Amino acid sequence: MEHAIRWIVAAGALLAASSVGPAVADDGARGFLERVYASYAAGGGCEGPEFMHDPAKALGLFTADTVALLERAWAEEGVAAPGFDILIAAQDCDIPAAPSVTVAPTGPDQARGVVAFSNFGQAIEVSHDLVRSAGRWRIHDIRWKSADPDDLPTESLRTLLSQL
Repeated sequence: MEHAIRWIVAAGALLAASSVGPAVADDGARGFLERVYASYAAGGGCEGPEFMHDPAKALGLFTADTVALLERAWAEEGVAAPGFDILIAAQDCDIPAAPSVTVAPTGPDQARGVVAFSNFGQAIEVSHDLVRSAGRWRIHDIRWKSADPDDLPTESLRTLLSQL
């Protein structure tokens, strides 16, 4: 019996020590966004993300309800809807350096990630509402910010897709 109690106490201590806290969650969300944007860094390519050409791949990046909005827009407007690469807020790109990624928790299993980069010399910020479900981070919504507000939609991705 004493051996079983020691084992339970040791297992509990190990479990508590390995629990995912906010800092670890932030690192996971940050790593997720860094992987999403890796292909754009230093001229790595601007052919657009694979999910823009294969909607089934969107499930690896977006929450299920955001994927439903994307699929509806693709069915009504074509696979290129909303008409630009939603990850970089542009149709074309020249991103000379790796984007800067910062993440801050906004609630349990939620975070806001900001990706900042220069595209054709113009500073762009893309803000992502992130949600962790079943241990994986996904994009729930996107907002764009630029020095020239006329260049980018003022709505969030979800709002924009709902209007198509």
